[in-house]
Amino acid sequence: MSGDCRIVWSDNAASMLDEIVTSIAEDSPRNAEAALDRIRTRVGRLSRSPQGGRYVPELLEFGIRTYREVIVKPWRVIYRSDKDTVHILVVIDARRNVSSYLLRELYRRNL
Repeated sequence: MSGDCRIVWSDNAASMLDEIVTSIAEDSPRNAEAALDRIRTRVGRLSRSPQGGRYVPELLEFGIRTYREVIVKPWRVIYRSDKDTVHILVVIDARRNVSSYLLRELYRRNL
């Protein structure tokens, strides 16, 4: 891929990010803003290096190499990329078991 890719957030991922920020802001607006900045900064780097994330281990077990992820502790940002776009699909709390969620949501949405 040459040049910068466009970053596109799915409605689902944008909603998940909003829920994360809103939840943190209940206790600390400053921490919520910091978390949002960390996630946006890390995701923004994907525009120059879309293959920079690792394959999602739970999906790789099934031979699925369509999806990648970047870790912004404690969250996992899962995406796929094509010729000139990085599609942000979900933002999941890595502290919970995400295997069944990933399989169900990614296949259900045909992402």
